Amino acid sequence: MRPLYREPDNGLIFGVCAGISVYTGIPANGVRLLWIGSNLFLPGTFFMYFVLAIVLRKNPNSHSLKKTDKALSSVQHLKEHTEQLNTQLTQIRQQVVHLENYVTSDEFQFKRKLWDLQNEEP
Repeated sequence: MRPLYREPDNGLIFGVCAGISVYTGIPANGVRLLWIGSNLFLPGTFFMYFVLAIVLRKNPNSHSLKKTDKALSSVQHLKEHTEQLNTQLTQIRQQVVHLENYVTSDEFQFKRKLWDLQNEEP
C-alpha cells in the first residue's frame, strides 16, 4: 500500500484534498466538493482536515505546478510584450525614415521657401 501525502504545492489550503486526490485518483475538485458536503452532515470532518494537515507529511516527490505555470505564463507574457514593442519600434523607425526622406527632399525645400515668401512681412 502506498502512503498518503499532502500536496501543498497543488492544494488550495494545506494540500490535504489534493493529496487524497492523488491517492484515490478522484479529481481534486471532486474531493473538495465531497469534503464540503460532508461538513454539512458530519461536523467533525472540518476538524479532521486540520488533523490530517498536521499528521500527513508533504509529498517528497511533489512538484510545484502552480509556480511553474506562473513562471511560464510570465515568460510568455514578456515574450508577447517584447514582440509588440518590437513591432511598434519598427513602425516608428519606418515613420522616421519617411519623415527624413520628406524633409530632405526638393519638394519640401520648395514648399518651405514658398511658405516663407507668403508669410514674409512687406
